[in-house]
Amino acid sequence: MKSSPSQVSSRLRRAQQLRQQRLKARGITNNSNNEEEEETLVLSGACTVICALLIVATGAGLATLFFIIYQPDCVKDWTAFHQVESKHDQTKDDRRMEKNEAFLSQQHQETGKSVPAAATAAATLSLSSTFPPQCTSDQMEVLKRQLPPGGCEKRKDKPFRRMDCSFSAATTCGDYPVWLYDFHAHHNVVLDDDKAERFQAIMVGCNKAYDAVDLLRLATRDTTQRYDREAWRTQFLKTDDPLDPIDDAVSSCPRKLIEIPKTLQPQEAQVYCIEAAPNTFQQLEKTKDAMGYTIDELDLSHIAMRLESGTMSVYTKDPIGISQVGPANWRHKCVKFSEDCVEVPADKIDNWIQSKPNLNGEETPIHYLSVTVDDNAYEVLQGAAKTLRRVQYLDLTYHWFGDWGTSDRSLNDLITRLKKKGHICYFHGDDDNLWRITDCWQEHYELHFFANIACVNVQLPAAQPLAQKMENVFLATLKKPYLHYGEA
Repeated sequence: MKSSPSQVSSRLRRAQQLRQQRLKARGITNNSNNEEEEETLVLSGACTVICALLIVATGAGLATLFFIIYQPDCVKDWTAFHQVESKHDQTKDDRRMEKNEAFLSQQHQETGKSVPAAATAAATLSLSSTFPPQCTSDQMEVLKRQLPPGGCEKRKDKPFRRMDCSFSAATTCGDYPVWLYDFHAHHNVVLDDDKAERFQAIMVGCNKAYDAVDLLRLATRDTTQRYDREAWRTQFLKTDDPLDPIDDAVSSCPRKLIEIPKTLQPQEAQVYCIEAAPNTFQQLEKTKDAMGYTIDELDLSHIAMRLESGTMSVYTKDPIGISQVGPANWRHKCVKFSEDCVEVPADKIDNWIQSKPNLNGEETPIHYLSVTVDDNAYEVLQGAAKTLRRVQYLDLTYHWFGDWGTSDRSLNDLITRLKKKGHICYFHGDDDNLWRITDCWQEHYELHFFANIACVNVQLPAAQPLAQKMENVFLATLKKPYLHYGEA
């Protein structure tokens, strides 16, 4: 039986009434009104956000239009500052590129040979942040094979047994870097502002000045025997009193004679020799006068290099020209034999260099710095903190006594500090062997043994060809399968 429309309507009204009664019993009233209110709140919130964004965007647009039209002084100053900085950086880059291009052109004209692609890249790019790269795992394995840690670790309490420690034995004859002398004999000093620079070298711990004479011959490209090592040595050994004690020892390491190409033009060169020992300094002056050298060739300074200004007590009874003595040795002897000691001026390199007109200047290049004072090399380098950034090549000795003997003297720390100033360092051995230390560190290098270390400043464009040569020597050294030093 079908229901009529009136019956359906009546049932719907009744159902709605029952539903409202149930909702009322549960405490819920005007449900439809609540839903409508919630929808209204959501729509209102969305409208508020949209309106706020429109207001902010309109304000930003009006502000931008205001700055563009009126350009307040603050905006003008900020824009001008950045334009000047950008122009200044670009000018520096252009000058560096022009200098490098001039250098490469000069090398091509003088040698008649084109510069290899590797050298060109080294000279035209800033290598400070990308060169040389971190040693690979394969290269580290080769380093551990050629310079193993075993002997160094076994003899760490007997560092005087240097031949048992790999990196010490490998650098025994590293005081005559053939690759470096060959480089200076064949490469001109970089031109700067169309004026040839003078090659300038500083040797702290001049001793008998044999190395200074060698460097003068190669840097000046002298072929007249004016800077003859043996002639200087013969004269140096002539004392006023035949009974005066003199150390006539010479290195037992072989020295390869570097031939100077006759096709290259001579250069100006000046070597500054710093010696603290009074009797050795006096003999150097006598020899210099006898050889007829001028101050523009060999500049002698009687001063002790250290970190503080003042004076230093120096023992005077050591043989003339003796090596491996210095502040630590003198302090010990002057306590016992004060009557045989004298006070010698002392200062740091950063201060001393201001008294030398040819060296004084923040941009004046120093092509060679040698710090071979065995027992206070670390302190000397600390006193050269400002100077190091313009040094192209640095030669130094690592040791186990003197200031190196203290527990806070870390080679790793020194290598890190030198890298911050642009210097990449290597152990340098006999002939053509180099082992990079920077970014190729091995833990046993921290053990204090004697070693010769060479560093090159990759942040200086003029030194980058030398940096590339040294890295190439290092890579060639790793390819020598027969090399093995010390105990495994």
